[in-house]
Amino acid sequence: MLVFSNNSLLFIYYLLSLPSISKLFENDCDIWHNKAMKRVYDSKNVEKYVNRYHIHDYFNSSYPFYLMEYEKDEMMIHPLKDTKEIQFVVEGEVSIYFIDSNGKQLFVSQTNELCVLGDVEFVRHEKPVYFAQTNTKVVTIALSIEENQLRLNQDLKFLHFLLNSLIDKLHNKSTNEIMNQSVEEKVMNYMELHFTLDNVSVACRNLHCSRRQLQRVLKKLCENKRIVRLEKGKYVLR
Repeated sequence: MLVFSNNSLLFIYYLLSLPSISKLFENDCDIWHNKAMKRVYDSKNVEKYVNRYHIHDYFNSSYPFYLMEYEKDEMMIHPLKDTKEIQFVVEGEVSIYFIDSNGKQLFVSQTNELCVLGDVEFVRHEKPVYFAQTNTKVVTIALSIEENQLRLNQDLKFLHFLLNSLIDKLHNKSTNEIMNQSVEEKVMNYMELHFTLDNVSVACRNLHCSRRQLQRVLKKLCENKRIVRLEKGKYVLR
């Protein structure tokens, strides 16, 4: 039996998430199926969690919730498998991340209680763009998307809650992307947006780097003919 490290699995997931490759393996490959995940339909146990975390407050109507239980290091959501449920994480810790075009793992968030999974997929009707993986044992309150899609589309409380959840994920993704960028990447993104860099002090504040770091990068970009120095402290894209 083959045993993969976490980094190896991430690389495999990244390769298989490419449309041209995923279509070849989607129906045959077994690597992404959860073996330990369990669905629990015990009404008393479900109601206990629903009441404890006030899940009804996010909906205008009542819905047939159930529980999903995961072991540590299980992949809950990933780009190769359709997401079938909206899930509220009520116990345990989950990491949400994506893999960029260079194969680098970038975190969107690492969260405990009450994180929502499946919100992006509910809106997009596509396979997930993020990975969600358990860091501990995890319990979620779940709701089938397929069986409740029409009602949920008309549930204003749920849609408002969904909007806030998506905004949080977008904000976290943007923040983490910036934090994980090199100074050179930040400078190029900044100049593609503003076309000109003409105030080093302001640029340092906006790019969260020191003056020395910025000047070193500007010199390198000039040498590589990616930008042009017009005069002292003023640069434009080539």
